[in-house]
Amino acid sequence: MPQDANAILQTLTCVSTSDGSGRSPYLWPVLLWIDDTTLADPNLLVGGSVPLLGGARVVVKDNMRPGDSASVPYPWNTLSNRFEDNLSMVRLVVAALLWEKHDTPDAAVWAGCQAFSSELRSAVAANLLSLNDQTSRDQTINAIKTQVTGAVTSAIANALSPTEKVEYALGRLTLDSAIGSDFAFMPSLASGDLTLSIAKNSAESYTVVGGVEVTTPFVDVCQAQVDAVNAANAQVDAINQTISNLQDQLSKAPPAQKSSIAAQIKNENNDLAVAQADLVAARAALKACRDRWKQIADTIRSVSVVSTQEFG
Repeated sequence: MPQDANAILQTLTCVSTSDGSGRSPYLWPVLLWIDDTTLADPNLLVGGSVPLLGGARVVVKDNMRPGDSASVPYPWNTLSNRFEDNLSMVRLVVAALLWEKHDTPDAAVWAGCQAFSSELRSAVAANLLSLNDQTSRDQTINAIKTQVTGAVTSAIANALSPTEKVEYALGRLTLDSAIGSDFAFMPSLASGDLTLSIAKNSAESYTVVGGVEVTTPFVDVCQAQVDAVNAANAQVDAINQTISNLQDQLSKAPPAQKSSIAAQIKNENNDLAVAQADLVAARAALKACRDRWKQIADTIRSVSVVSTQEFG
C-alpha cells in the first residue's frame, strides 16, 4: 500500500529579538522528497510541495515578542506527499524560511516564494550525494542556504516595479526582512518529531516545532494506476531475472549452444526495452493522476480558507 507523509509545523516560538520589541513573522515552508520515481526522471530528481498562493505571507502572530509562541495556521502548516509502495529508497527534506513582515509588495513576495521553492529543489538535486553523507551534510546545507537566499533576494528585487525601486532607494519602502532558514533531512520514510532552529544572528532567533506523520490511506483514488505501475515493474523484474539466468547459462554452456543462448538474450533485451518503456509510461500516468487529485484538493482547501476568512 502507498503511504502518506505529512510534514506538520505546529508551533513558532520567538526565542529572542535584537531589541526586545515585537515582530510580525511569517513562514515559507517546503517539503522536498527523493525516491525511486523522482530519480527515474532526469528532469525531476527531487519532488516538492509548497504553500498555496494565498499562503505566501500569512503572519503567524502580530507583535510577537521573546517568549511568545503561536500555532502555525492551517493549511499552511501542513505539507504532504503520497509515496508509492515497493520503493527502495525515500529521503525527505523539510525546510522553512522565516520573514519579518514590512512593506514588500505582494507580487514581489510571491516571486520570492516561488524562487525559494524552485532554487531549493535545484540545489538539493545538485547536492544529493553530499546530503546523503552525514559527515558533509551540515556544510552542504549551509552552502544550499547561501545559494537559495541569493536567488530569493534577486527574485524579489526583479519583481519590484520601477516606482517601487525608486521608493526603496529613497527609504520610503521597507522590504520584508529575512530572519533565516533551517532544514531537516530525514533519510527514511518514518514518523518522528521535527525542530527547526532559525536565526538571523545570536540576538534574533526562533524555533519551529512539529513532526512528520506517516500514515496508510484508506482509499487510493489512483489504485488503477498504482496496479499498472506494479504490473509493469514486475514485468521488468521478470525479464531481468530471465536475462540473468540466460547469462549464467551462457557462461557454462558448451560452444555449440552459445549462439542459441546469445540469441535468446538478445530477444529478452528487446523485450526489456519495451517493458521499461511501459513502466515509464505507467509511472507518468500515476504521477498525472496524483497531480490531478492534489490540484483538486488544493482548490477545495483554498476555497475553504477564503470562506473562513470572509465569513468565519
